[in-house]
Amino acid sequence: MAESFSVAILGQGTVGSEVVNALHQDHPDLDDKAGKPIKLKAIHRRVPRSAGNFYQQNPCLYRNIADIVSDGGIDCVCELMGGIDAARNAIQDAMRSGKHVVSANKALFASHWPELVALAEQNNVQLRFEAAVAGGVPVLNAIATGSASENICQIRGIINGTTNFILTEMERNGTDYQEALAKAKHLGYAEADESADVRGDDACQKLSLLIAHAFGKHIPPDDIPTMGIDRVSLKDIEQASSMGCRIKLVARAEQIDGHVIARVGPELVIADSPLGLVPRNLNAVEVKSNLNTTGNFYQGEGAGGKPTAASVLTDIVNIARQSDRGYVPPFGRSVQTAENCPDAHNHAFYVRFVIRDAVGIIHDMTGVLKKHNISLNSIVQLPYPEGERAHLPFFITVEDTTEENLRRALDEIGDLPFNMEKPHYMRFERDDMWIRHDADTANA
Repeated sequence: MAESFSVAILGQGTVGSEVVNALHQDHPDLDDKAGKPIKLKAIHRRVPRSAGNFYQQNPCLYRNIADIVSDGGIDCVCELMGGIDAARNAIQDAMRSGKHVVSANKALFASHWPELVALAEQNNVQLRFEAAVAGGVPVLNAIATGSASENICQIRGIINGTTNFILTEMERNGTDYQEALAKAKHLGYAEADESADVRGDDACQKLSLLIAHAFGKHIPPDDIPTMGIDRVSLKDIEQASSMGCRIKLVARAEQIDGHVIARVGPELVIADSPLGLVPRNLNAVEVKSNLNTTGNFYQGEGAGGKPTAASVLTDIVNIARQSDRGYVPPFGRSVQTAENCPDAHNHAFYVRFVIRDAVGIIHDMTGVLKKHNISLNSIVQLPYPEGERAHLPFFITVEDTTEENLRRALDEIGDLPFNMEKPHYMRFERDDMWIRHDADTANA
């Protein structure tokens, strides 16, 4: 076999521990796939003794970051610390020292990858971050290499397992949002501070990286309109179910005439559609292209120690396999800075109001919708207990309007005196939900 390939791990948390275990156990299959022995050379952990027996048995492996990046015998640094500043400095120092880098840091790479990729090219080293998107689902490599001949036109998916677990729990067990969130935390699917997940920020960061791979465009997360699930209620879940739908947090982007339109937000997806069937904390990404209009569908565990470690180890093996090549573009193509274009297309939407029951509400609502040229498709007011008249859920669906136009209309309706909460809207997965096609009629 060829000369060994030495790896240092920065961070020994949930993912780092699994990577350390795999490398420390000296798996021959990893060596065979890499074409050379892969050796664990060093570990950085803020408090080494907290590694317990592993530290007691392997104290010589534990070193500080400065020693690791300056060690000429280390070929690859794997950053699994998380955070921004310390991780960014460690990655930069490693590449300046001629070391390849693997990372799972979605927050860092979504915003700073252009400068990091440029630094990798300058120092003729490789930089990979498969685990930064969808954990153990190898979607970035699939897009960069498996779809290299295709012109990708659309990507969409469920790329945050925490929110998918919460929404699934609400639907299956009839629990409200707060109760489902508490269970997600108890099971380890949600962080103590869940805000990045439930507000959609995590999915937005991952979508930015997917766009770079799929379209060769860099759109920073701050430029992608994002809505979370923190306002989704059990009433919304129940109403979606009555329409044959489920609510999922969907990240989507499409490229039309060279322009990218991207957004993240909860959507009503058809219950038995590919996205509708994605359960609990799993992730899924659908990729459509000029040569594959039906789309490839990638699904698997989007978080957790072992699945994410699998993607990290795959990156390590791929770098070791071609380490003599020096720099290799991580996206499989060049990437240019771009803008996220406003979505000027008409869509279908679901809207939920919470109102104080009174005479003339529908008249006032429809008057505003007519003013904004919005087509009202349906109105639903479910039977309610007498005690709910002052806080009554009320649902409508609309079609053939842009999101911006709907938002303006809802802002105006929201100022009317019968509202008890700000109106909340969600997009439908398909814009032709209310059109009965000939095939539908034939099968009816």
